[in-house]
Amino acid sequence: ETGVRSENGGQNTENKNGDSGKKNPTGTSASKTPKNAPPVVVGDCDWRPPVGMAEVLRIPKLGALMASYFFVKIVRYCLIFWLPFYLARECGMGVAAAGYMSCLFDLGGVAGGVATGVIGDK
Repeated sequence: ETGVRSENGGQNTENKNGDSGKKNPTGTSASKTPKNAPPVVVGDCDWRPPVGMAEVLRIPKLGALMASYFFVKIVRYCLIFWLPFYLARECGMGVAAAGYMSCLFDLGGVAGGVATGVIGDK
């Protein structure tokens, strides 16, 4: 017979807690890894426990980035929903033409995002 068989013959190894009992590279159960565990080198990979949300929020200047993105999105959504109405009512455009013209705003946003990335990488 060819093929790969597991050590337990393919049987389910979950314990009564629903945990498979598998160990992470530190040799401890994955759910009981200390928060500040040092990295463990396994082969060519460094293994670290997952980062929590509180630790992510402590990244310098991340709050400013989140606030700026929030306000940019408010402006973009306001223009996406309001611009066709404005172009049709105040500028006398047809509804379809106003819708297509407002799509140019989105295309400009895509082009601006790509251009910002290119300029930022230099």
